[in-house]
Amino acid sequence: MYPQSPARIPPVDPYVHKSVSFRYSGRDLRLDLSHALFSSFDVDRGTKLLLKVVARSSLAEGARSVLDLGCGTGILGIALGSALPGAEVHFRDRDALAAAFAARNARANGLEPASCGTGLTLTGLAGRRFDLVVSNVPAKAGPPVIEDLVRRLPAALAEGGRFALVVVNPIAPAVRAAVAESGAEILAEETGPGHTVIAGGRGTVLPPAVDELAVYERCRSDFELAGVRYGLSGYWGLPDFDTPSHAAALAAAICDRAAGDSPARACSIGNPGPGHPALYACGRFGIRTLRVVSRDCLQVAATARNLAAVGFSPELSASDGLDPGEPPGAGFDLILEFPDPVPEYDWIGPLWDRASRSAAPGASLVLVSRPTEAARFDRRKPRGWVRRLERKRDGFAGLAYRRED
Repeated sequence: MYPQSPARIPPVDPYVHKSVSFRYSGRDLRLDLSHALFSSFDVDRGTKLLLKVVARSSLAEGARSVLDLGCGTGILGIALGSALPGAEVHFRDRDALAAAFAARNARANGLEPASCGTGLTLTGLAGRRFDLVVSNVPAKAGPPVIEDLVRRLPAALAEGGRFALVVVNPIAPAVRAAVAESGAEILAEETGPGHTVIAGGRGTVLPPAVDELAVYERCRSDFELAGVRYGLSGYWGLPDFDTPSHAAALAAAICDRAAGDSPARACSIGNPGPGHPALYACGRFGIRTLRVVSRDCLQVAATARNLAAVGFSPELSASDGLDPGEPPGAGFDLILEFPDPVPEYDWIGPLWDRASRSAAPGASLVLVSRPTEAARFDRRKPRGWVRRLERKRDGFAGLAYRRED
């Protein structure tokens, strides 16, 4: 899942929206924020409440290792690191851009991260132990995922370790119940206007899950895109769990027209969701080499698992798409792009650049977006690309291009 070491921070300057000041434990901190990440205008109220509870208690006392889980821009880990000189602070988020911002903000405030990378809750951390785990838990992660995280927290805590979680008030009762099931003692709890902080000690350590990602699977159904039938599991925290999106349906229809009988053995897909476009492409074209481009490691994992579940086994690689200097990889015959535009960020230039560096001669590029964004993308078409097709449906516009230089 493209882990990031502190030494590898992709160039995220174009994503910075604003900088804000925040004072904690007698130290003034400065944070860069982004429209692409949670809490893009200020430090959110839930985070402030959690830090207030920690400051008023002994939860962080003696902590030598801290894990900021779901770190976002890194404020929890940075604030606690500033209050715990010498402590190792680890940052983790499922969004590669968040991990990069956390590393950037930590260093800007004089804190060198002990580690900083992408991951899904506690997956892949077997054997790692921390004195303090803190998290602003997103409700959109899904009830089963959140409850499983809470029950498995003891396995991530050192002897005498503690945790502090902040959640929106509607899910606080479920989190409290999961803490009780884990056998952990609640050491502090405070409820604010919209959030509740629940903090506790180490409970009963569960054995490692046989399949750490199974809890993310939401449902399994059969689907069809442009005549290709396949089974797919929906995932908590991802859209399109019960039906392919209008964007995916339009892209498949355009691919059938644009690619025709042309061979397409190598494919790149940007933002594949749980994998509908990948399953369509493999079923329709017999893809042998597949690259998945997404900042979200859950999209990468879900796509890979859904491909394997139906017997597709292309040579699979993943990229977070953040580094413009990243090697382009194979010459792709088919490139599918489902951009997620960020306000005040130029996504069009990097996307065209990535396509131009990785496309094989004669390759097809299909982009599906909102009509306004698609029109902006088309206006910046570089030399060597010829537009062959345009379709609009259900509020989306799809464009097909051919590489002819």
